[in-house]
Amino acid sequence: MIAWLIIAVTVLAVVHFVYEAILLPSFRQDIRYRLFALRDQLRALMADESAGLDPEVFRYMQSSLNVKLAFLHRVDIRIIYYANRLYKKDEAFASRIRKRQSEIDNYQHEEFQAINKQSLNLFAVAFVLNSMGFILVCSPFFLISSIIKYFGDGLGRIACTPERDSQHYDGHGLVPA
Repeated sequence: MIAWLIIAVTVLAVVHFVYEAILLPSFRQDIRYRLFALRDQLRALMADESAGLDPEVFRYMQSSLNVKLAFLHRVDIRIIYYANRLYKKDEAFASRIRKRQSEIDNYQHEEFQAINKQSLNLFAVAFVLNSMGFILVCSPFFLISSIIKYFGDGLGRIACTPERDSQHYDGHGLVPA
């Protein structure tokens, strides 16, 4: 039994090394290049005077792309948790974020919104990729926790059933006769 545990831990360590040291940096680099391309596309859109892009919204979006580039390798469950805590704790900070987000989301320009949507999708992919280790390690615990809660609730209901009502379990085919 202990030999299987050692083998399993060794395999997980090798898989973790390959993912973190080889695959993840390549995925991040691809996302980084795509975000740079989107930022270049935004700048070209701003340079095109016929597009009529609002300079303030342009600055908000360019800043958003720069933050995504800066946090690309760090965006994970921990960072999201701390960002949400800061957002709830600091009303001035939250107000600035809401204003910028509203300006970006409500700006009526098709190509601008396409850049925004693509950048958000890329950032979401980076979040999932960066959190993959946590997700894989914790998913068995979440599954076991859900199973225990489901069956624990059922056991609790059966255990608390009054004796006079216990025949209901037999009558509905739940317990074989």
